[in-house]
Amino acid sequence: MSNTKDAYSIVERLKAGEREAYRSLFLLYYPSVLSFIKGFTKDAALAEDIAQDVFMKIWIYRNSLDTQKPIRNYLFLLSRRQLCSWFRKEVTLQKYIIELSEEELENIIDEYESEDAGELMSLAMEIIGKMPEKRRYAFILSRSKGLSSDLIAKQMGISRRTVDKHLELALRTLRDGLKQKYQ
Repeated sequence: MSNTKDAYSIVERLKAGEREAYRSLFLLYYPSVLSFIKGFTKDAALAEDIAQDVFMKIWIYRNSLDTQKPIRNYLFLLSRRQLCSWFRKEVTLQKYIIELSEEELENIIDEYESEDAGELMSLAMEIIGKMPEKRRYAFILSRSKGLSSDLIAKQMGISRRTVDKHLELALRTLRDGLKQKYQ
């Protein structure tokens, strides 16, 4: 039996809710879907996350699969959609991290500029010092050393997505800590 006939058979069994059919589909197509996604993201961990999302959607929406159309085409269409969704979210997140967070911190500093700048800096350093180690390290590399998320990810051995999350949480912690002090 050819791969195409196998794929059609797998889809029919998948629609019937057979977990073994899902496992077969995963084993048959996951490597090529992962490779396709990795070609766009250039990040193995991120590519794995997106590929897993693709296969999760296949399972969730298995009842709506068309048994007459090649599942391979659908997998790559779904992969492309997931990539587009991720890129849109990434752009939005980067705008938030770069523009809004720095602007908010500047507003807090401007609002309380009558306060002793040294006291403000001490408080900020105290808040940063209490952050979890990896978050603090990512924040310091970003703000003090001026490194990009990609370079920080390489240096720390984590994904860019994780670095961005660390930076988002660090800025939120700093902002909230400063607001608490001056409210």
